[in-house]
Amino acid sequence: TYLIYQTFFEPIIKSIDADIKYLIIASDGMISKVAVSGLVTDTLGNRNDYRELNYVVNQFSVRHVLSANELLKTNKHKYEEPGSIIGFAPTFKSNSNLPFSKILIQKLKDKVKGVYYLKEDATKEKFQFQAPNFQVVQLSTHAEADIGEMMKSKIHFSDINGQSDYITLDSIYKIKFQTQLAVLSACETNIGRMEYGEGSLNFARAFLYAGCESTLTTQWKVDDKTTSGILLEFYNNLMDGYRLSESLQEAQLSYLKNCKSSAEAHPFFWSSLLITGSDMTVSLDKKNNYLIYGIAISTLIFFPIWFWTKRYRSKNE
Repeated sequence: TYLIYQTFFEPIIKSIDADIKYLIIASDGMISKVAVSGLVTDTLGNRNDYRELNYVVNQFSVRHVLSANELLKTNKHKYEEPGSIIGFAPTFKSNSNLPFSKILIQKLKDKVKGVYYLKEDATKEKFQFQAPNFQVVQLSTHAEADIGEMMKSKIHFSDINGQSDYITLDSIYKIKFQTQLAVLSACETNIGRMEYGEGSLNFARAFLYAGCESTLTTQWKVDDKTTSGILLEFYNNLMDGYRLSESLQEAQLSYLKNCKSSAEAHPFFWSSLLITGSDMTVSLDKKNNYLIYGIAISTLIFFPIWFWTKRYRSKNE
């Protein structure tokens, strides 16, 4: 991967006399198939340990745009309910279940106000009729790209009756989203066939065309546990005020920092995730847990006092 960086990126970066922190990639041609954040930037690291290599993500926040014209666009929507999020984590009978995706949605439910559908409740109908009105859409599910007929690519929802229930790529184009960010935590959501003059036809393009300002998608079949862990850290960074590209960068760096083996640090596990579209902060409406904490602390303080007072009185009666 160093050869790719050395050939296509290094000459441009070195020619710019400035401290560059962000890379914006126009996703056209073969470059759209490259996981830029996982490219190696030099040959100084220990080649036998993926944890010690120097990656693009160590230096830059990366985001993709469909074309250079996208840089001239301003944010489209004003949100009636800032911070609203809708999350889906389906269950499957005809496909493997994703336990860590459900954990991610449950943890988001504990942290952020919104509407969350797990297991049998995560249906295609709820997505079609409710998701377009939310500021953030989180899909933690299965997906598959059909390179032969891209418009038939699928995002899966709960198959309640044992029959596969899904929405196709061409159906996404027909939805009118009022959405700031769509997180498509599923396999191959950024994979697509290249079309002349159009770029790559994939779910990222479809959601952007349908009204989403930004997407977070995947470039290949991803690991459920690793991806869910990175996304949870991504949301934590968003809540701390980071921009989208910065939030993903910090989440990936955090993952690398905590890898216990060289194999875990291989770019396959973490560099598939990418931001496409606008780069911005996202105001998530955090849940106020102070009341719960207050009740818990009060219980810990006053219960022993009540218990020993009652015991003392019993002895004196």
